[in-house]
Amino acid sequence: MESKPYDDEYIISKSIEEFNKVELVDGTLSWNNVATKGIDEDGNEIEYPYQLDPIVLYENSVIDPSREVELGMLIKQTRHDLGLTQEELADKSGTTKHYISRVENNRTGIELSTLKRIIEGGFGKRMQINIM
Repeated sequence: MESKPYDDEYIISKSIEEFNKVELVDGTLSWNNVATKGIDEDGNEIEYPYQLDPIVLYENSVIDPSREVELGMLIKQTRHDLGLTQEELADKSGTTKHYISRVENNRTGIELSTLKRIIEGGFGKRMQINIM
């Protein structure tokens, strides 16, 4: 659902600069640059920062396919480049041929520890993760 100019979150939905002004306050995403109006217990109109529970944000988010990492494709391509069969990769990484097939075809998730075994044990490469 697209935000409209009269919606509280319109400012942060249209400007990355305004969105990046987010602060984490007691586990809640909070934007002091966006005012939300409400009524206090005495019936007076008040303004407070726009806030959003991270769980609500996650549950209502849509995956952006352009940002997805195709691990299965990367694993399959690397296996081919190294001349390994699925069975050979499975043996070297301590998994099964069936599991390797499912990962390569994006039919299952993969735990970080298993990914590390495939990369380091199966491919003989070093795994490095960068958070930027």
